[in-house]
Amino acid sequence: MNYRFLTIKLLFVFLLFFSCEKRSILIISHRGVHHDYGKLMANDCFNFINQRHSFVENTIPSIEEAFLKGAGMVEIDISVTKDKFFVLSHFDDISCHASRDMMISLSSWEEVKKINPGAGVTFDYGKTQPFKGLKNLKIPSLRGVLRKFPDKLFLLNPKFHSFEMGILLGKELTKLKPVNLKKFMYWGSEKTYKGLSKILGYSLTFLPNMEQSIKCEIELKKKGAWDSSKCEGFSDYILDYKDYENKKLFFEMVRKLKEKQIKIHFYASHWVLVPEDEKKIYESIIYSNIDEVSPYL
Repeated sequence: MNYRFLTIKLLFVFLLFFSCEKRSILIISHRGVHHDYGKLMANDCFNFINQRHSFVENTIPSIEEAFLKGAGMVEIDISVTKDKFFVLSHFDDISCHASRDMMISLSSWEEVKKINPGAGVTFDYGKTQPFKGLKNLKIPSLRGVLRKFPDKLFLLNPKFHSFEMGILLGKELTKLKPVNLKKFMYWGSEKTYKGLSKILGYSLTFLPNMEQSIKCEIELKKKGAWDSSKCEGFSDYILDYKDYENKKLFFEMVRKLKEKQIKIHFYASHWVLVPEDEKKIYESIIYSNIDEVSPYL
């Protein structure tokens, strides 16, 4: 089993950690341990790039492996069935795994829980499906995951976009009572976030995506000031270094945000792709008053 890609990223993260005494680095693992999506094929299945391990994303074994390999938090995608059961899946359309037309939102939990999310996963354009025969591999429920890992941290990424669904998700989480719920983070729709916050009675750390961040960034560039109306509910400001071709602009953004006493969450999404000559820049980021660095595994 090849974990070289994990080792490279973890090693680099720990090097950064030990180079900076006062900065804490939170490692967030993407969908547990995952593979990289490649080309979408005619049968609605993806040809994944490079089989690097024997786990399938958004499953209990994958999440468990991520925590074992050193992740402090795991990002999970949350979809919902027609009978309002929360399950882990990045896509609503799971026809690839079901070998028939099937949408999670149009199916019951009883139907969805029978599906092997590894079926249809291929690395050679359909010649082989290495995970198809794993009979015990099923799409898990959010309930099952939080009961399996009651004290672990999660970055919640709901794939629905309404205030009402945020209300339902909040009710589910208050029923399950994860030990460290207040330390969970959120990535997704602002409408869902508001519904979730209403039920919880507090706001989880909101990690805005690039489109959401840009709304705030535009105001900073125009006025040199934070426009709260554009960033309502954001607990953190997220910066992704790879989206800044101009290095001076990146550090200027850091300076302006810190002047406004805004907490910055630096998201390095592809550490393994960082060239050798860029590592010093990442180290300097650690020293530049960014509050947290959260690379995905």
